[in-house]
Formats: sequence, C-alpha cells, structure tokens
Amino acid sequence: MEREAAPFIYDILTELVSDDYNRSKLMEQISLLQIKGYNYTGWGVFVKFDNSNIPEQSKLANNVMLAGLLIESEEVSSPNIEAILITENGVIDYLEIDSAAEDYPHKNLTKYTLVKGGGSY
Repeated sequence: MEREAAPFIYDILTELVSDDYNRSKLMEQISLLQIKGYNYTGWGVFVKFDNSNIPEQSKLANNVMLAGLLIESEEVSSPNIEAILITENGVIDYLEIDSAAEDYPHKNLTKYTLVKGGGSY
C-alpha cells in the first residue's frame, strides 16, 4: 500500500508498527497490502486487507495485536478513538478503529493527529 492510496490508513499502520519488535517484516507487509474493504459500524470502522501476496519470509512467527494509538480529530465528536491492528496466520489481517461516539463518518478522516501511548489494550 502506498501512502497516496489511503493516507489515513497508511499513517495509522506505520505508526502502530513503528516500535514493534517485528517492525521490518510488518513494514514489508504494509508495502504489499491492498485495502479489501471497509465495514463502518457507526462506532468506527473495520478495514480488511488483501494479504494474499505476502511472501512467506515476510510472515510473523506468531500473531500479534498492536494497540496503544489514539486518534484525535475534529471530524468525530469522541475524544477517544483507538486504532488496533490484528494479524492472522502471521500477516496483517485487519485494522479496527473504535470510537466512543456513534458519529464516526463513513470515510477516511482527513484532519487527524496520532498519539502514541494511549488506548485500553
């Protein structure tokens, strides 16, 4: 995935993996991912990825859940928006963006700040 394709999603993914032990493999995966679809819930969104072209050498030995990233945005009334990255079978599977309010827009945010160290996970 290139940043130009979905800047909001790309920024979240790269920030979530930036301090992880598996950073290099996860960054390789991010570069090969394509967004498969969005499932908007009103409380947030699940972003599903097509990871079918991830080579074996880029897969993780174990599954991980990366959290601890808060999103601040004037586009959502909730001050508590969290991002959580989930891997399955060693590859990035989906990204969950969870808001405490029911007004999460059905689009990628364009005005946002990412804050490390937050979240409930």
